[in-house]
Amino acid sequence: MIRVKNISRKKLFFLFLIVVISIFVRFYHLDIKMRFIWDEGRDMMAIHRIVADKNITLFGPFNEIDGKKDFFGVFHYYLMAPALFLANYDPIGPAIFTAFLGVISVILVYFLLREWTSEKKALLVSLFYAVSPLVIRYVQWPWNPNTTPFFTFLYFLFLTKIIKNKNKKLIWTIFSGLLLGVLFQLHYFTIPLGIIYLIIFLNNKDKRWHELFLFILFFILPNLTFLIFDLTHDFFYFKILKETFMGESSQRYFSINLFNFFIVPFKYIFDLIFKLFFKNILFTFFLEAILFFSIFKSIKMFFKDKKITLSLMISFAWLVFLLMISFFPGVFNDYHSSYLWFGIFYFLIDFFGQKKIALFSYFLISLLMFKNIDLNREPIWSENMPLVRELSSFVVSDYEGNFEGKKINIASFTDSDTRATKYRYFLQKDNLIVDGIDQYSNSEIIYVISPHLVEKNKDNPAWEISELRDLEWNKIGEKDGIFVYRIVK
Repeated sequence: MIRVKNISRKKLFFLFLIVVISIFVRFYHLDIKMRFIWDEGRDMMAIHRIVADKNITLFGPFNEIDGKKDFFGVFHYYLMAPALFLANYDPIGPAIFTAFLGVISVILVYFLLREWTSEKKALLVSLFYAVSPLVIRYVQWPWNPNTTPFFTFLYFLFLTKIIKNKNKKLIWTIFSGLLLGVLFQLHYFTIPLGIIYLIIFLNNKDKRWHELFLFILFFILPNLTFLIFDLTHDFFYFKILKETFMGESSQRYFSINLFNFFIVPFKYIFDLIFKLFFKNILFTFFLEAILFFSIFKSIKMFFKDKKITLSLMISFAWLVFLLMISFFPGVFNDYHSSYLWFGIFYFLIDFFGQKKIALFSYFLISLLMFKNIDLNREPIWSENMPLVRELSSFVVSDYEGNFEGKKINIASFTDSDTRATKYRYFLQKDNLIVDGIDQYSNSEIIYVISPHLVEKNKDNPAWEISELRDLEWNKIGEKDGIFVYRIVK
């Protein structure tokens, strides 16, 4: 699928060097840089049930919305399951696996661009992708949007085979549809990638409609569980979709607004480029202009010569994505476009070319991005997974042999998740059964993890401790200024 033999030794050395750099910046102090908050705690609990308890599911874990269960796509959880098992159920395993896919993505960027451009340009884009601070940040913890770039590059390579390899077009069409289905399950904001295949198909003079049918069929297959869930749960997703487009409550996200149409995309791209590179306002404005110019130029050229290029595929995907966020201005974030970030690097290098002065500028930009990675940053509350692990171990050690048989619960004031989901994971991992998040009033012992002293904790308005204010609080452990208290009813 990928041509390796024709790479010169010199280019192979530079690619090796880029990969080494990408490994270093992605894995350096990964354990205290990986995000581990409510989302990740919930996901790890679901994966643990799949692997340790052999709780095989086609729907995936669920989230409570107004008392109803909202099931997520299951692919991400099975993808991460082997890594969690091999790491003895420590979340660092899936984080390592996600970072590893991030490194492989750097290599895939090179081979994708090598199919369409020169080796030198492929190396330059790979270098930018390897050292971009935001790209690195979003592969340092296991989260479903964080693996979309890896699968997107495979998808682009499959589309490349459809365009350039006429003999095996059908098999690459099937693979592309299947992969797009996986991407959609990882996150629905990847749907602009489907427009690319549609353009390729419609641009072909010899249209074989069975190929389009197979593409759609294999796109649907990974997402059948959503359809089955909807049919068996009172059309749950259909009602959410209806509310999104036509509802009158706060759940209506769809909006047609001229201001949003012009302002939202420009603001989004500005904020994104600012984070992707080195946070320079003038450079950001300059590069944003290049990006929109490149998109316009690529689409204009397509209408002139009807030729499919990598620039065109990237441009249409970006254009559809920007239209989406214009219509849904309240639900997007920077990570929603992570699968398209490489296109910004590609357009920059395509615009300036590969002359000596340009090469020097690329080298300088790479150094500035590398400097902005902040390798030695102090972990914030949403990171430092080892601290969460150790604080949880205090609870396990205190409970075992002292209070076995009693019903326990846990709360936390270290972050906004007062129900301590990320701590619950480590208790579940150690086979400690904890009461549910709605059963605090029935629990006999409650552990509270907090950066505050007892009196300040008692002033906290959180309902999880409303019945505990007049009881005795016993400190059972402390680490890095975070206390673990036990309250016995």
